[in-house]
Amino acid sequence: MEFGSRMRIYVEQPADHRGMPMPLKLHLDGHQVDVLESLDQWYGPDYRYIKVRGYDGNLYILRFDEPPLMGADDVRERASTTAHGVRSMTWLVQPSLVNEPFSDPGLFIDFRFGRRALLFDLADLIPLSPRQLLRVSHAFVSHTHMDHFSGFDRLLRVCLHRTLPLHLIGPVGFGDRVDHKLKAYTLNLLDEHSCDFVITASEFNGEGFNRMCEFRAREGFRPREVSPSRLPPGTLLDEDEFRIAGVVLDHGTPCLAFASSASTCGVGVSSRSGLASDRGSMKPSARFGGASQTTAKSLLGMAFPSPSACSSSMRCARRGDRRLPM
Repeated sequence: MEFGSRMRIYVEQPADHRGMPMPLKLHLDGHQVDVLESLDQWYGPDYRYIKVRGYDGNLYILRFDEPPLMGADDVRERASTTAHGVRSMTWLVQPSLVNEPFSDPGLFIDFRFGRRALLFDLADLIPLSPRQLLRVSHAFVSHTHMDHFSGFDRLLRVCLHRTLPLHLIGPVGFGDRVDHKLKAYTLNLLDEHSCDFVITASEFNGEGFNRMCEFRAREGFRPREVSPSRLPPGTLLDEDEFRIAGVVLDHGTPCLAFASSASTCGVGVSSRSGLASDRGSMKPSARFGGASQTTAKSLLGMAFPSPSACSSSMRCARRGDRRLPM
């Protein structure tokens, strides 16, 4: 091919298990190259680069143009668009599994134009890019079995030099486990000149928060007891747009189950060891998280299958009139 001539390039990019389009085959002027592996990807305001290796042994860097980020006023205007009198947020909030359905559990909910995200459980987070992890404002940990908490180290590594605080929520005893994780590191390079990164760890007992610890990078992550947030009973997070509620289940250890709701929309978010309640304030309504109730329930069922791979055997916990597979 002569220098300066144009090459026609076509990329087959089906969505992966997280719903993100990823290159599968490259067509270069009619010559097909199968993609062996994706090595890296990075983002700009309206584009995404992906570095891949082909089966021909060559490296390719591909650029994909994506819709530009919108301002807050544009987001609110589009979110309020009605269809048959129902307010729609489907395009705005995107839930996806972190791993394959029967791998480590984890749900990533991205507020696409809100510059933030939520994580449910901290298992293997390697599939999430640093850009995605840097958007996480809150992480809800059902319990601290290894396949639900081992990803804390990667999240800390990526977020260590940011100024946005990281809020962690877990069951009773969770603050001590976060403290033990942090004490496993040599932190002599952190001092008063370090980035003021703050981690909070809140313990939920089924009714509310009974303890809250704060860990500051400038203080070498020494634990500091602070007054826990006071929210309505059963509430883990309460914001203008949405609410996260929780209950405590028995998994041989206290284990949280979660449900999210917005003013007129919601969908249950469960840990692998429990299901969202179908009554009272935990009842899912028509929609939330970028999917219809049916779609979201299906997604969550794949994210946290039962029987659980966590712990040695199947068991059930009984809470009132609810029987929950563990």
